[in-house]
Amino acid sequence: MHLQEHVRRFDAVINDQAKVYAKTMAWKDLGAPYEGDTQVLLADSIIKAARNPYMFDQYKNGWVNNHSVGMQYVDIRVCMNSTEKWAEEEKANWDKYYPMIANKDDAEDVMYFYAILEAKLVEISAVLFGSNFVTPTIDNNLKTEQSLSDEDKTDSPQGTQVINNFYNPNLY
Repeated sequence: MHLQEHVRRFDAVINDQAKVYAKTMAWKDLGAPYEGDTQVLLADSIIKAARNPYMFDQYKNGWVNNHSVGMQYVDIRVCMNSTEKWAEEEKANWDKYYPMIANKDDAEDVMYFYAILEAKLVEISAVLFGSNFVTPTIDNNLKTEQSLSDEDKTDSPQGTQVINNFYNPNLY
C-alpha cells in the first residue's frame, strides 16, 4: 500500500498496487554527502486523481518531498559504544555494524544506533518529514491516458496520472 501519512483508511490510500523493490545506488547519486553505495527501497506508484484527489494534486505540484515506511522489525540489534559491563553485547554489535553505516557522525553523537537485520514492509507513505533525510520523490512524470499501458489505465476517468518513484535508504 502507498498511503497518505501512514493513515490506514480507505480515503488515505494513494495506490494499493505500488511496485516496491530494492536497488543499490551511489550515495552521491541520491544527493547525500556519503561515500560509496547504499541499498535503497524504491516504489513505483501510479497516482490517480480518482483514488485520492488531494494527494494527486500534492504530487502533481511537486510538493511531496518526503516518504516513510511502515514496517515490523523481525530482527534488530541494539548497538552501543559503551565500556559498561552490562553493555558487552551492545558494544559487540557496535563494533560489528558501525563500519557499515553511512552517518557515523550522527551515531557517535548519541553513542548508539539500531541495526535492522530484517524487517517486514507493511506500507509506504507520503509524509511531511521522512524517516530519514533521503526520502524524496525522485521521478514525478505527468502522463496522459494515451501514453499509459492498458494495465495502468484502469479506473482513471480524469485521464492524467502521475508516475512516482521514491526511495528510502536506511541510515542507522
